[in-house]
Amino acid sequence: MKSLLLVTLSILAFQAHAQDRYVCKSDHSERVIEVVYANPNSKVPCEVRYTKPEGTAVLWDAKHEVGYCEAKAKAFAEKLTSLGMSCSGVDVASSTPVATEQPTETQTQQDAATPLAAPLVDTPTSSTPASATEAATPSQAE
Repeated sequence: MKSLLLVTLSILAFQAHAQDRYVCKSDHSERVIEVVYANPNSKVPCEVRYTKPEGTAVLWDAKHEVGYCEAKAKAFAEKLTSLGMSCSGVDVASSTPVATEQPTETQTQQDAATPLAAPLVDTPTSSTPASATEAATPSQAE
């Protein structure tokens, strides 16, 4: 069982690095999602570029996290597939189209509920509990 899991993960890891471009088509439209590397010999920094008839936009970028751009590009191609487009991954090294998997209904619902960018959340920087702070602060009700 462990060896099967190891083989599966190895294949998935290879595919994540091999697929750098997705071509998505509908009736009269073609869109391209591609990972662009600043240095061809390194996986970071990178950008995920989305090209449609209106122009090109950078959707995501990473400076230090290897695999981030590839994962985002793949997830976006899967989302476009769930919206009715026909997407195929293209292995840039061999220019061979590779079909993307159709997401399950649960994955589609999760994607629809997940925003593209998570909002920033303020987190307290003090390690002192609120009750200790109140005890140390003189009361103004005197």
